[in-house]
Amino acid sequence: VEVGGEREGGGGGQLERIRAQRVVLAMGSWIMPFLDKIGLSIPMIGTEECVAYFMPKPNAPDHTFKSMPVFIPAFEHKIVTELMEAGIEHESANDWGFYGLPQVEIPGVKISAHHTGVPFTDPAMRASQTSPEKSKRRQEQIIAACGELIQHLFPYLDTKPHTTVHCLYTSTPDHDFIVDTHPSDPRLVVAAGFSGHGFKFGPSLGDLIESLVTNGTSTAEDPSTARFSLRRFPKSGLLR
Repeated sequence: VEVGGEREGGGGGQLERIRAQRVVLAMGSWIMPFLDKIGLSIPMIGTEECVAYFMPKPNAPDHTFKSMPVFIPAFEHKIVTELMEAGIEHESANDWGFYGLPQVEIPGVKISAHHTGVPFTDPAMRASQTSPEKSKRRQEQIIAACGELIQHLFPYLDTKPHTTVHCLYTSTPDHDFIVDTHPSDPRLVVAAGFSGHGFKFGPSLGDLIESLVTNGTSTAEDPSTARFSLRRFPKSGLLR
């Protein structure tokens, strides 16, 4: 993004240049190495999360969304200790936990441990920032913990996953979103740090981003949206 006197310029490709009066930066984990280019210092960390799908056993009750809800189990169990000993640390127990979704399209019930992935600071450099051995070991720990959770709560599910996939989280220290105009140039809108739970708020986030683009105001100016402001980070928003 090149900031000019009248318009923001962005490269849509190697052979293309786009000029716009407003630019929304919604780049997922790729926002982290990009921050320096727009003069921002925002504390964020990326993690490569492991998600597993567990199949119902033969003759099991219906495990689709028609009969089973989304679930976030809350209970004390040694799994917590095991994950912490594996090097998964957070400021409080509320920062992480297991979650699951019933069968929708992908076969199996989706279960994972929230915010337990291997950390990185640049998604393009994940291979060099996280060793394959560490990633494999962390995946095995998470899958084993999910299997133990199933033993306690879901007797009709296999404890071995049918499918495992990876996704990227981009998390802020307080796990709240960043949706705000750039402190030095309101023509830039930053939408980042959705901390693994932004998708479900997509429609509301779209409305909020649209209002920032239209009005050029900061979310800090409205008490109902101040929690998403860049200004909540003491050193953020200063052009270096």
